[in-house]
Amino acid sequence: MIFTQVKTLLARLHDDENGDIPVGPILVIGLVVIPLVIAIMVFGEELVKLFKRKWGEIQGEEGKISF
Repeated sequence: MIFTQVKTLLARLHDDENGDIPVGPILVIGLVVIPLVIAIMVFGEELVKLFKRKWGEIQGEEGKISF
């Protein structure tokens, strides 16, 4: 009698999926977003200088866009 009740309770707990969370978004955050944020924090000023220099090269001396 008690064994059957415990078995039933364990089966219901095993089948309960209310607390499941998707693993995909956690992996994206852990493997992509966090390293990207760290890289931006470390190399932020150099990246800004690089983009400004490249944008100046694209615009040319007269301010016109030249490819």
